[in-house]
Amino acid sequence: MKKLVILIALALGVAGAPAGSASAASGWTQVNVPSNGNNISRLGASADTSTDAWAVGQQFVAAGQPPATGVAYHWTGTAWTLTPTPELGQYAALDGVSSSSPTDAWVVWFTMIRKFDYGTLTEHWNSSTWSASSVDAITGYAARLTAVVDLTPTNTWAVGEGSSSGVIEHWNGTPWSVVNLPDPDLSPANGNAISADSANDIWVVGSTVSAASDAIVPETLH
Repeated sequence: MKKLVILIALALGVAGAPAGSASAASGWTQVNVPSNGNNISRLGASADTSTDAWAVGQQFVAAGQPPATGVAYHWTGTAWTLTPTPELGQYAALDGVSSSSPTDAWVVWFTMIRKFDYGTLTEHWNSSTWSASSVDAITGYAARLTAVVDLTPTNTWAVGEGSSSGVIEHWNGTPWSVVNLPDPDLSPANGNAISADSANDIWVVGSTVSAASDAIVPETLH
């Protein structure tokens, strides 16, 4: 019976449409990404225009090698290229990326200071190189920034988690500063945790603990 079902499904597939037509009809095409020989996991992406996009993540190097840096790929309209990120002397990974122009992009996540001790990390792109803007600004177990939104060269927001509470940081053209949360128990979610339509319309999503029931419940900040 199982063989019959499989044969019927295959027959319907052949009769309905050629293989690959579904992806072709949706407009998706596969684009090759260069490798540097390490195991790489891409965790975040952002597109400013059709000729300016970023994909970031982490890589794992062989034993005895220097600590791995974060990974950043740049799309210029024709191909992805691997761009060097700063050597920090300690393991670093990149989770969130956002850009306001080809000369202004930010990536965030964490760097490992020592075992079970992490620090938040931000790096900036100026059209030619990445530079670490803030390293170990907030430390503690699992401290990390998970998402960022770059509105202008003087207005960028990043969210994440500190050692004991959620974190929101702001860039106004000078060093990053921590902004007080209306709910200190809020923990922004991994991935797409912040989004903005304009400087006056920004959303953060995450979860908090209900004082009434001790249950974890969803929460948003605006």
